[in-house]
Amino acid sequence: MRRVLAFLLIAVLTAASSSAADRSLVLLRTAGENGPAFSGAGVELAAEVPGGFLAFLDDTELARLMTWHADHVVIAVDDPATDVLVQYDVGLDGHATVLPYVTEVLHRERNFTVLRVAHDEDLILSCLPDIQRVFRRPLRFVTTVWDAPPAAEKSREADPDIQAMVDTVNEAWLQQQVQTLQDFGTRHSQHAQGAAAGTWIRDQFFSYGYFDVQLHDYNSWNDNVVCTKVGTAFPDKYVVIGGHYDSTSSSNPVAPGADDNATGTTAVLAAARALFDYEFEYSIVFIAFSGEEQGLVGSDAWASEAAAAGVDIVGCIAIDMLGYRAPGDASDIDIITNAASQPLRDLVDVAAADYVPSHTVVTGSLPGGASSDHASFWASGYRSVLFFEDTGNYSPYIHTANDVIGTSVNDFAFMELNVRTAIATLAVLARPFSIAISHEPLAHSESVGPFNVACNILAAEALDPAALQLHYRVDGGPFSTVALAPTGDPGEYAAEIPALFDNMVVEYYLEAGDQLGRTATSPVDAPALLHSFRTGVFDLFVDDVETDLGWTLGAAGDNATTGQWIWADPVGTSYQPENDHTADPGHLCFVTGNGLPGDTAGAADVDGGHTTLVSPIFDCSDAEWAEFSYWRYYVVETTYDDVFTVEISNDAGQSWTNLEIVPGTEGWTRARFEFDDSEFFLTHQMQLRFIAEDTGGGSLVEALIDDVEVVVSNGVPLGADDTPPAVASLGAHPNPFNPMTTLTYALPRPGYAELRIFDARGREVARPLAEVRPVGAGEAAWGAGGLASGVYLVQLSLDGQVQLTTKLTLVR
Repeated sequence: MRRVLAFLLIAVLTAASSSAADRSLVLLRTAGENGPAFSGAGVELAAEVPGGFLAFLDDTELARLMTWHADHVVIAVDDPATDVLVQYDVGLDGHATVLPYVTEVLHRERNFTVLRVAHDEDLILSCLPDIQRVFRRPLRFVTTVWDAPPAAEKSREADPDIQAMVDTVNEAWLQQQVQTLQDFGTRHSQHAQGAAAGTWIRDQFFSYGYFDVQLHDYNSWNDNVVCTKVGTAFPDKYVVIGGHYDSTSSSNPVAPGADDNATGTTAVLAAARALFDYEFEYSIVFIAFSGEEQGLVGSDAWASEAAAAGVDIVGCIAIDMLGYRAPGDASDIDIITNAASQPLRDLVDVAAADYVPSHTVVTGSLPGGASSDHASFWASGYRSVLFFEDTGNYSPYIHTANDVIGTSVNDFAFMELNVRTAIATLAVLARPFSIAISHEPLAHSESVGPFNVACNILAAEALDPAALQLHYRVDGGPFSTVALAPTGDPGEYAAEIPALFDNMVVEYYLEAGDQLGRTATSPVDAPALLHSFRTGVFDLFVDDVETDLGWTLGAAGDNATTGQWIWADPVGTSYQPENDHTADPGHLCFVTGNGLPGDTAGAADVDGGHTTLVSPIFDCSDAEWAEFSYWRYYVVETTYDDVFTVEISNDAGQSWTNLEIVPGTEGWTRARFEFDDSEFFLTHQMQLRFIAEDTGGGSLVEALIDDVEVVVSNGVPLGADDTPPAVASLGAHPNPFNPMTTLTYALPRPGYAELRIFDARGREVARPLAEVRPVGAGEAAWGAGGLASGVYLVQLSLDGQVQLTTKLTLVR
């Protein structure tokens, strides 16, 4: 993957891959959250605008819109020799920008106009406050789960290494770099001085000690300058910090661009300089973009190529203008974000509070079409935020010959705080590396031991042998500690848990430390969270669904008109996977309908009601404990008002108990539920039931089930003097509610309890409880705040294992 970033030689996948002459420019009027559904169904969107999306569509795609009765307007036949712009009604100082060339008005809406201009690379198409450029490439949406760095938890202590990185920034150095960039006279993307500036930036990266520095050639203009620092633990995960180095001016070729954007470029250089001597878990890419002033061309090219190549970018920090502060204006930095990037926006607050506590971070909003390189990452399906001096009162001297130090960059103390905050955020996001433990947790075992626990430990400094330990406990008792010893394989260490007895619960965690006193654990949050397994467990039922073991497809009362459960090899769409979960040569699973290859995503999804899948009967009458597990894949899109319900019965289907209400999953996901015979009577008539539905507004619903397993342990029954464990429970009152409800729960044992709230798309929106709690009942209040009306799911977990899920209804 590193070489992918170095050269990015893959062709950009754009909507223009088909003949543009065969396409039309279309305005699709729909809510922004519906974008992924249309994109996944084969409609290649190009840009989001108020009230919908612009797209370049061929006749087949237009026919789909008509079939779906989607509200749309065909604006014009596309002309590949032109550029499409959106001009918003509110520009700088409330006035629309007068474009310096002939424009053709294609379409007017209430607050924006769609324009067409002749494509000419010699023309200056500045990145202006009210202008948005529409690219002929597919608009992507964020689909990855946010993996928050541990440092995002405010209870964690600040990292002295990050503080040391932040403290490298000083006003004098910043001013020197801005002055050097200003002295090029112009850094225009099509000017020789701009190319010279790019070479100087490249040489700065080299001077800090980096060797992986490349010029990304995306067209005939000056190149993007890309410097990569390879991660130590997860080198194929990337974080990006970027700012454009090109400049423009109404008095071209005099375009000093001190604030716009020598300040942002200098921040990128400062980050590379500050982070060089440290190792990070993720790879870091430092980029100086060109072509921003011509409509984000350089960053769009790089981000779209990265997306086409499947590069895993955790987040991008874009920087544009950091050095102007209006007289009397507060010293605070504006952060621009979108909904998908909110976790990254929250991380900025944490980093600033920990490492630049004297600085204030606020949320900004750019007017009209004003944008910067962050928008290119949004369009390519990545999370990104923009650092910007003040969205309401930024430098009035940009794009003029007066964008110079003293006039436009007038506060280097302010700039220093902004750069420090950006570096702190980048370092937290990339995760400073000291020690990493890689371990595959032990599974339930038929054996009673002994159990070998092996792991790989990677460390930046020499390990302390005395600090390499395995901690374990049995049935909730006190921890015992065993030393981890090298196995002889590089980086591998192991210890042994001694032999035990049948039906014992073993919980454990691994700990490693280096000679500087830094430590790491597996799991990361141990001992609040622990790995666990049970002894003396054997398989009662294992079904990879490759043969018919007695499942029932459909039940009385099913009324879905399409998408009924079938046993088949799934046909892949943008919402349904091409493959089942079982490793090859397995290929069959239970799936809610199959369309024909090439059909649209919704051709055979669940519509018009619900459909039921019922397992064969399991005889668990001799078991004291049982675990039911299965792999599930579930997607609900468009209206997000349906649920996927899983239930269990111990009387052959006469009555059912809810196991979970499933939010959308990220790919195939394993669900596991364990029962003690004392808390849920285990009988010879146990069954599972899976119900998928589309009963609300029209949704795109797909569900799949595979690799079902029931494991049991036949332990000693409870004695007369034993106290049976408490039963897990979960409820809410009032429900429906507006805007407050009280979540009530009961825990079967003490442990680390979490209440997590998900919206119908599977995105976590709140976590009212996350702490160690005693056995028994408790409650937590939750206010829905600014959330929209609809169905939400609350999930109760104990020590990382899901106990129960139930549905909440918010009514505004």
